Amino acid sequence: MALERAGDERDESEAAIQRPLFLIHGGEDRVTPLGQARTLNRRLGSSSCLVVVAGAGHSLRRADDIHQVLRMELEHVRSAENAHWPAVVEGV
Repeated sequence: MALERAGDERDESEAAIQRPLFLIHGGEDRVTPLGQARTLNRRLGSSSCLVVVAGAGHSLRRADDIHQVLRMELEHVRSAENAHWPAVVEGV
C-alpha cells in the first residue's frame, strides 16, 4: 500500500483521489491503523478532513455516531471551499 512506504513521494493512486475528501475512522479500529488515515489526510492537504469516531471500531455501529458523521459529511460536501473545517476532528 502506498502509505506504508518511506518518504513523501505520492504515487498515482494518491494523485487520482477526488477532492474534497471526508475520511471517517474508528478510534478503536483494529483492522486499519489510525496512523494510515492520518498520513493520507496530511498528504492530501487542506481539501481533506479526517473524523475520528471515539470508541468505534472498523465499522460504525452506533446509530448516534452514524447520524452525526452523516450530518458532518453533508456539511463538508456543501461547503464550497471547506475553509472552516479543521484537518482532523477527534472524538466524535
